This record gives sequence, C-alpha cells and structure tokens, in this order.
Amino acid sequence: RCSRDWSSDVCSSDLSAGGWLILATHDVADHPSRFGVTPAHLEQAVQLVRASGAEILPVAAAWDKLSAHAAP
Repeated sequence: RCSRDWSSDVCSSDLSAGGWLILATHDVADHPSRFGVTPAHLEQAVQLVRASGAEILPVAAAWDKLSAHAAP
C-alpha cells in the first residue's frame, strides 16, 4: 500500500515525463488487505491523475489507441 505523498510523487514524476501510470489493486475496501486500498485512497489517486490532465483509459483501450498509431 502506498502513502499519499508517495502516490502524489509518482503521479507527478511519471506523468510529467510522458510516461504511463497503471493503477492496480487487489481490493478496495474500508479495511483493505495489505495489497488493497481504501475508497478514499483510490479516489485521491484518480483525482491526482485527473488534475494532471492525463487521459484516463482502461489498459485495453490504451493499448488499442497506441496500436492504431503504430499501424502502417
């Protein structure tokens, strides 16, 4: 599980470099497993990405978009 500051730092540095950020978790719950997050933490992560101006897509849609640009 990531701290709020760590999540903010990763979003900022990755997105400013034009990179990908793939957000994955095992569960979202008020009392998550050690591999999960709380609803508030997930919402904060999504808000950080939205505020960056990055496009938010499911992985399959992002792959389709990139594949279309790479096609001859």
